[in-house]
Amino acid sequence: GAFFNGTDFVMPAMLTFENKRFAPPPYTGPATGELGSYALFDYENKLFAETTKKVGPYLAEIGYVGDLDINTIITKDGPRALEFSARLGFPSTCLQMQNCKGDWTQFLYDVATGQAQFYPVIDSWCVGVLLITSPAPYEDQIREQDRYVGLPIYGLERLAEKRWKPENFYPLDLYMDEEGEPVSAGTGFLGVACGNGSFLGEAQDNAYAGLNKVTCTYAYARMDIGSRFFRERDFLQKAGYLPHLVEW
Repeated sequence: GAFFNGTDFVMPAMLTFENKRFAPPPYTGPATGELGSYALFDYENKLFAETTKKVGPYLAEIGYVGDLDINTIITKDGPRALEFSARLGFPSTCLQMQNCKGDWTQFLYDVATGQAQFYPVIDSWCVGVLLITSPAPYEDQIREQDRYVGLPIYGLERLAEKRWKPENFYPLDLYMDEEGEPVSAGTGFLGVACGNGSFLGEAQDNAYAGLNKVTCTYAYARMDIGSRFFRERDFLQKAGYLPHLVEW
C-alpha cells in the first residue's frame, strides 16, 4: 500500500504483514480480525510494482486521493490480489502514525491537497500489537459486552486537557470514567502498541516494551507479532520481494 496524492503514489510503499489468527503456531485457533501487523517501508519494491503501482494511472484519472492498499497472497506463481482497501487501514494507520517523521495531520493534509511528494518515515520497520480483552475478537459476544464496560486501563499517561498521550500506545475503544481515568468501552479493543526500528527485531522489542507498560483486567495479546517473517523471508527474498539492503 501507499498514499496517492491525486497524481502519483507518495513513497515509500508500506508492505504490511497481517496476523489474523487467535494464537501463534502450532495451535493457531480460529481465524479472527487483525491481532497485529508488522510493516516494511521500501522505496522501490517489486511487490508494490507488480500490484498497487499498476493502478496509479486509473487513480489519477478518477481523481482519487488517500491511502490505497491491495491485500495479496504470495504464491509460487507470484502475487494474487485478494481485496482493495481504498481507505486508512487498521491497525496499519497506527503503524503509519508511529513511523511518521513530523506532523501526521500535516502529512494527511498535504496528501489531500496534492502537495505531498514523499512520506517522511523514521525507520524501515514498524510493528503493531493489538491489546484486547473479552469479548474481542468475537463480535457475536458483543451482546454480553456490559460486563466488560468500565475495566480500568493502567499505564496511560493522562494529559492536563484530559487526553491520553499515546507515546507508542494508540488507544482504541476507551472512555473516561467519572474520575477522569481511562476505562474500557465494552468492545474489548483496548489499543495498539507500536514500535519502529531500523531492523525488525528492534521494532519488535520497542512495540512489546510499550505493550508491557499498559495493563487491564483479563487483557491479552499475541506475543509473536513479527516472528513469522523469519520463517518466510527466504521465500520472499528469493522471489525478489524484499530489498537487498534491508536488515532483519
